[in-house]
Amino acid sequence: MPNEARSQPIVTGAPIPSLQALRAFAALAVVAHHAMRAVTVNADTGLNLPEPLLLRSHAMIELGAVGVDLFFILSGFLMVYISAPYVEGRRSIGNFVLQRAIRIWPMYVIATALYLGLNIAIRLMEGRELPFNATPIRLLSFFFVPSFDASGLLQPILGVGWTLNYEMFFYLVFALALAVGRRAMVPVIAAILAGLFLAGTALPQETVAHAFLGNPILFEFLLGALAAKLFMAGRLVAVPPSVAILAGLTLLFAFAWLPNEGYFRLLYRGIPSLLIFVGVLNLDSRITWPKWWIHVGDGSYSIYLFHLIFLFPLAGFVLRKFVAAGHVTGAAEVTALIGFLVVTAIGLLIHWMIEKPLTRFLHELSRRKKPVENAA
Repeated sequence: MPNEARSQPIVTGAPIPSLQALRAFAALAVVAHHAMRAVTVNADTGLNLPEPLLLRSHAMIELGAVGVDLFFILSGFLMVYISAPYVEGRRSIGNFVLQRAIRIWPMYVIATALYLGLNIAIRLMEGRELPFNATPIRLLSFFFVPSFDASGLLQPILGVGWTLNYEMFFYLVFALALAVGRRAMVPVIAAILAGLFLAGTALPQETVAHAFLGNPILFEFLLGALAAKLFMAGRLVAVPPSVAILAGLTLLFAFAWLPNEGYFRLLYRGIPSLLIFVGVLNLDSRITWPKWWIHVGDGSYSIYLFHLIFLFPLAGFVLRKFVAAGHVTGAAEVTALIGFLVVTAIGLLIHWMIEKPLTRFLHELSRRKKPVENAA
């Protein structure tokens, strides 16, 4: 019977293709969001471009940032989903931290170094002083230490890296939960996040700790962890995938006018993202995703990390060419599409040529000391 099948516990750690498909969607949503910004709010005002006909809705442009919320929920889900070897003591907490570091840190260092190196080189060629990002406090960005940028925003050297700061923060929270309460891991994670959030909100508003810990977005990891707990027990709410996805999309569009930086982003971006996540997750046994889409999901980390490094300069170059040729009608839309396709292709190339071989080498290196399981 269908209801009896849903009550059966899930074999944890088994690959879930739908999660890779969701990774692809999340990464491309963020790229599309930035591609549209590159030709609208972030475009060179000196070009005097007409208002783009197809990109007039600021709310729709900003909605692509929901890819970040999906990534956070997915990350929280995966940590709990692959946790059995750590909960049962078959693998150490140190091993968990090592595997996550191998997955995240090397490529983040490469992307940050590339971005910073290009900025320093440009300034030196122009005879200007070194950028603010070259100061010692900012260089700690290489190690996921949050800090304010020159504009007072809580962003690392590599702009998209603010999400990686939260990602590494959650890994540490997860490791702490394993150390102090692995048999009640999700409640312990919730307690740790709540305690740190309350501490952050109590700190002075001008501090980095307040800005970082006092952001409710960190609870999106908890949403994913709760979903994993229910999924592994076979008790995830039995909502038809189409209903969950439609409800999530409806809520997203209904609240699209609210800013991404809002204090209640957890509610009007996080909850809809959770519904979409659950819907896609429940699609896994009902759909076979195209292999090319799964490959995009495999390369989503490199796509996400590197896209801004190339996107804005490329968009500016293409827009200037359109203006010089006297073709301004539709220039923004075409440029956004070109930028989207090019930086996605670049990200996939980086994944295949650098990320995959580097990650494989580091995993093999770590196994020489002690056999370990591949990180998810």
